[in-house]
Amino acid sequence: MSFSGHLVDSYQARTGQPRDGHRDVHYAYQWTVLRDMLARLEVILDDEDVPRETAARVLRCLLYGAPSAADAEQRMEREQAMIDLMARVPPMPAHFPGAAGLGLPPR
Repeated sequence: MSFSGHLVDSYQARTGQPRDGHRDVHYAYQWTVLRDMLARLEVILDDEDVPRETAARVLRCLLYGAPSAADAEQRMEREQAMIDLMARVPPMPAHFPGAAGLGLPPR
């Protein structure tokens, strides 16, 4: 595993953040993008002969802007509330008689 990969694992362990697949799709996507960006940045810094200590500080600064587990939880709660609502409320018919096919209720 690359240095940036170890940084991500260490960060997630220290902050108690779950791995990518334990939240919503948006959260997993954000982590995938961040991991890829950190790996690319690590290669760039190595190619530019940036000292490892400096590179580690730069990578950590970028990592600390990681996706928010709290935001993912809120999105998942909203999604579950919408699923519950849709299960309780019957769907509206797509067509109401007498509305000239506009899908609107008659007046």
